[in-house]
Amino acid sequence: MLNFMLLSGCWLTSPIDAVAMVPESYSTVVAISNLMSTDDRIEESMRGMDRGDLLLGVDPTDMIRAFAGIPAGLDDDGNLALGMADDRWIAALPSPDPEGMFEMNFGGAVDGQRPVTMFGSVMSIHTVARETFGVIGSDESVQAQGRGLAAAAAWWESFPEDLRQRGEIFMTAPVSQATSMFASLGLDIDLGLLNQLQEAGFGLDLEAPANFVVDFDALAVAIRMHVPWQSRPMSAPTSSGFEDLGPSQPAFAARLDWTRLRESGLVWALATAMEQPMMAFAFPEATSLALVADRPLQGAGMMSNTRLRLEAPDISGTANQLRSMLTPTKTNAVEQFSMDFPEGSELSSVFGTTSSGAMQESPGVVRVGMGAAAERLIHPDTLESAGIVDTMREWMPQTRDMELYADASMLSQGLGLLPDQDAPEGMPPVGFAVGMEAEASGSGALDIAIVLPAPVAALMLDAVMASQTGSGS
Repeated sequence: MLNFMLLSGCWLTSPIDAVAMVPESYSTVVAISNLMSTDDRIEESMRGMDRGDLLLGVDPTDMIRAFAGIPAGLDDDGNLALGMADDRWIAALPSPDPEGMFEMNFGGAVDGQRPVTMFGSVMSIHTVARETFGVIGSDESVQAQGRGLAAAAAWWESFPEDLRQRGEIFMTAPVSQATSMFASLGLDIDLGLLNQLQEAGFGLDLEAPANFVVDFDALAVAIRMHVPWQSRPMSAPTSSGFEDLGPSQPAFAARLDWTRLRESGLVWALATAMEQPMMAFAFPEATSLALVADRPLQGAGMMSNTRLRLEAPDISGTANQLRSMLTPTKTNAVEQFSMDFPEGSELSSVFGTTSSGAMQESPGVVRVGMGAAAERLIHPDTLESAGIVDTMREWMPQTRDMELYADASMLSQGLGLLPDQDAPEGMPPVGFAVGMEAEASGSGALDIAIVLPAPVAALMLDAVMASQTGSGS
């Protein structure tokens, strides 16, 4: 048994044994390292969401097993793997007595098949007993030899060590299939932007295998993705933060390593996808930028109360570009400006029909404030002083070329919330980060993290349950 492997001096629970049972013909793999551990973490997460009453005194995986038609005979301390290819599927289930598990759950076999009810549907499955695993599947491929321990170990090693230690559910699949996979876990995650970036020539291969890890915690549900990417030579990452931007509970905040985003081609791809070509030429000298938007002003656009910070060793070119757009009037060391946008236009929904602000240039930094944020360009309360941000960063890549935090009310559609679901004010923000792992060979990966705090995950869970019951409430 290789259920525990010695990696980098730590004993890490792994799903290698179960994955070894899945034939190579199944390119999509979903695995759980340890059923008991995952069960405990999901239960902890549901209680953190204040949804522990949904467990009804049973373990989460017990409910899933019953729905799947496999309530008895599994080894709770084992690991599980599922393989998928087109409309075929295969599952390796840990059991000390596979034949007994088949009989208890499915009854006797007829011509090598067993009629069963799984996930509410009647179907015929094929089964085979292999040592401490019962292998079930949609066709005769259950009889085929699995990929073996060496291939399974190589698959496991393809996940970064920090994710192997932290994750509960491990998946390998093309990004094009990932959205439906997350939906099966009750996570409505739309990856459509990656399709747009690929179409814009960013060098993503969304049909190549990508790695995904889901982690459950009392504080949050976190998703990490490693997506294959044709990288470019880039400078070393910078570490600019959200200093002097505040406040610590904004509606939206973003920090970007502008130099690396430009070098990677991501700025151009985003500008193309958003049909805003001038965005690709913005901030020519800036090496990094940070933006924080507090609650919108009454009756104004969502970015009407915003503070922006741009940094560079020589920021004058970027400052002059801003002056050409804002046409400010200088008063002492501060330059005042105002902007008018047609009512009902895209820009008015962002900034409001009339927006006033202030700009200040100092060595290496340009600060811009709009609306109430213009009153104090340097804010005493920083986003980085918020404990929730430090906590969320524990699930994020160490190199964060793009880092965003957004109020759930801004993301209700993207999170799959129902039309009548409200995201209360004061909820912790959803976190998002991208780290670009460039390699000299030209092959690299986008390391993407999405962190859903427990209150937000609870709203998503409510939406899933309401849609399944058809209650709409």
